[in-house]
Order: sequence, then C-alpha cells, then structure tokens
Amino acid sequence: MIKQDSFNQAGIVDNTSLPHNAQQETLHSQQSAKFCALKSEVFAEAELAEQVTPYLLRLSTAERVAVNAPTFKIGKKVGYSDYIIQGNSAVSRIHADIIRRAGHFYIKDNNSTNGTFVWDVRIPAQEEIEIFDMDEIRFANERFEFHITGGDQ
Repeated sequence: MIKQDSFNQAGIVDNTSLPHNAQQETLHSQQSAKFCALKSEVFAEAELAEQVTPYLLRLSTAERVAVNAPTFKIGKKVGYSDYIIQGNSAVSRIHADIIRRAGHFYIKDNNSTNGTFVWDVRIPAQEEIEIFDMDEIRFANERFEFHITGGDQ
C-alpha cells in the first residue's frame, strides 16, 4: 500500500521512499495508465475519422462526388478510377489520388500531363500534399472544392 505522503506535487508517486519491488510495481502501473489513456485517445480519433465523409464538389456541374475509398483514384480510365472525369480531354487517364490516412487527407498527382493544383499552385508529381476542408483543387483545368463533413450530414 502506498502512503499518502508518497505522492509528489504532480500527483505522481515518489518512488524514492518505496522498496525496490514497490518502485517497479508503481512505475509499471503508471506506464500502464499512460498507455491506456493514449490507446483510448487513438481509438477515439480513429472512430471520429471514420465518421467523416469527404467529398469533391465539381464546380462546372455542381456534381457532388463522395471520396469513399482509402485511396480514391481520379482520372478518365474506366476500371481504374473511382471517379471518372468525363467531358474533359485535359484530364489524364490516371490523373491523381486522394489518400485518407489517420484522419488526414492528402492529394497526389500521378505524373499527369496537365497537373494537379491546390489553390492554383501545381503540386509536385508523386508527392502527397495535405488538403483541408474547402480547399480548391484543380485536375488539369477542371475545378473542384474539397469538403469534409461529419457522418450525419
């Protein structure tokens, strides 16, 4: 049993006044408590991330496109792309990907001919760039807005 005066100002057990076995047991308990708290935080963040439903809004047509895969492929190639941009010859067959990882979203240009842009800045090919709610994304000359909403919307 740990005596009341064994705690320091931060509320952590002062191991120096305990026998060696009790010190190890106390340290293990503190580490376990920290691990459990961290694990709960990670699971809560993952659960929240799963409730998020991102989508692209195609500005030329007002089409809303759910980004519903961990790696969402955009282009013109049937059988490859999760979203096929029709009616635009400037978009490449395998143009870009939107990647969802740990509650964050990234865009990656797949060496497209006419580029992928975030806020009119061309992103480097094969480099993941984090994107955020309300970012404007352009695949070649086709403009979209990226949106992130809660699962109940």
